Amino acid sequence: MDKKILFLFSGLLMGSAIVIGGCGQSNTGNGASAQNSKVLGLLQQGSNALLNSDPSTARSSCQAALSLDKNNCNAQWCLILADMQDVVDHQGTAVVTNLISGLLDDDIADSFSGLTADLTDIASRTPVVEANSCEFTLSTLSLEFHPDLSIAASSTQNSIDMKVSLGTQWGPAEARVLGSMSNSMMATIDALSAHSYDAACVIRWVSANYNNPAITNFKQDPLGAVRFAGGLLAQCQDLLAFTDRAPKPGAYYFSRVGSDMAAAIQEAQGLPEALVKDSGNPRKVLAYTDANDDGIVDGLDTFKFGCTDEASGKNCVSQWTSHDPQRTSMFVSPDGTVTVPFFVSNKIVPAVQSLMGMVWGNLASEDPAQLKPKDLNVLIDAVIPSLAIKTNVIAADPYKLFSNPQPLRNYYPTLNPADEFQVEAEVAPANAAGLPWYYGSGDTGHFTDGTTAIVRDGITAPQYSFTCPGCAVTIPAMIPYVSFGDPSFNGALSVDLSQMLEFCEPQGAADGTLATSCPASGTESFVPATTYNLNKIIAGAAYGIYSYLTGTNPTMPVW
Repeated sequence: MDKKILFLFSGLLMGSAIVIGGCGQSNTGNGASAQNSKVLGLLQQGSNALLNSDPSTARSSCQAALSLDKNNCNAQWCLILADMQDVVDHQGTAVVTNLISGLLDDDIADSFSGLTADLTDIASRTPVVEANSCEFTLSTLSLEFHPDLSIAASSTQNSIDMKVSLGTQWGPAEARVLGSMSNSMMATIDALSAHSYDAACVIRWVSANYNNPAITNFKQDPLGAVRFAGGLLAQCQDLLAFTDRAPKPGAYYFSRVGSDMAAAIQEAQGLPEALVKDSGNPRKVLAYTDANDDGIVDGLDTFKFGCTDEASGKNCVSQWTSHDPQRTSMFVSPDGTVTVPFFVSNKIVPAVQSLMGMVWGNLASEDPAQLKPKDLNVLIDAVIPSLAIKTNVIAADPYKLFSNPQPLRNYYPTLNPADEFQVEAEVAPANAAGLPWYYGSGDTGHFTDGTTAIVRDGITAPQYSFTCPGCAVTIPAMIPYVSFGDPSFNGALSVDLSQMLEFCEPQGAADGTLATSCPASGTESFVPATTYNLNKIIAGAAYGIYSYLTGTNPTMPVW
């Protein structure tokens, strides 16, 4: 496998690999005097087992120590690291095989049961470590990752061989990284476990249609290929529906995704404070230095990961960036120290944390607040103070996606009688010649090939085109239109009709004009998004982008 890919993958795994410390010397200050000799002996056994890549023994030893001393932070760290060693050395090595077999058997939840158990245990223990400010030290530990890729692809090299050494001191910041990553992985696994993939049907359809002109002509007619793909959803009736083969119903797994994401965000939100609190400690696995001592992660602060690639003897980050000398010289020193770019102001990280808090509040609450465009101004002001969002024409409530879960299949575009996705576009009249009918010429109505027709919306694509890089195809500027299966996404998307009269649902004027009935302007009136008003928002955004690209700055919708 290409070394660049290997080290990219190792970079992604390094967060998962911030895992393999040990249960050796404790710096918690909890007091070794409170531990009897049996607890100390069990912790030493756990530490030795981790050094010998035996997470099962480490887990049993440290669990026994915790049962004797329920407040022992060393035992908590030992169990976290045993779980993560199992994830990387064993569960992670089998992840490709598990994923493929799970897809084929439509039983992903069972295929990942071992990985799920480890991640769940980690996520339950990291808050304990953080709350008690537990520190834990082990000089070094090797981590090996050797997945067999032969089942996934035919190549001359069917495995990745990675071996790194980690050390030395683990604390609340490292726990937050592990907790956030574990919960993020759980969100992914739960979302995957919730759905059926009808793999046999998908393989049959792809085998029968991969040479179809609608697909092979993708560069010249991208919408045609997308529309044609609707046949896959029509033929494979279980594809992306909730599964009934998992140990529990698919809706159960999908309902947990929101809480998984909320927990991941909450862990990450507290990471900057944990780093600053331990600034200047070079022994940390995630060693951070607050260069200007302002108590905020910002430009010119530095990070160094306690990770060494055993094949080269280099710091893992330095090894990963060694293929790009410019990037290495700008942000990564030869010893692997990463410098935060100078343009990251002291407002940016707090602004990101504030946004994370809003998203967490929505996902974690039974009475969540909607997330609106103006919420982004806290970050926009930190980056470009002169730019601000002036309106809340659309609002999102992600909580609703998971509180009353619906399968992903419900959100795909609707199908016309020919089993094609109802996806269309508008181009300028001068660019429409020779294009199929679903590339409308100018401002037109849409979805007349089904039951969800909408009238024109008053926005027309500009006469602008560009050449596709590397494919020698001239593509006209397009404004996309999609007949969403559920445009409100289970109530998660809302539109404020008072922001602009044209957002109101047209009242069916025979000539296609925009006869409307709207609330008073300036009176906030959020309603679930519809096919018409959601496409209107998308059209306005696309038009604005093209206006920026051409530099013409034509009159834009007020939103």
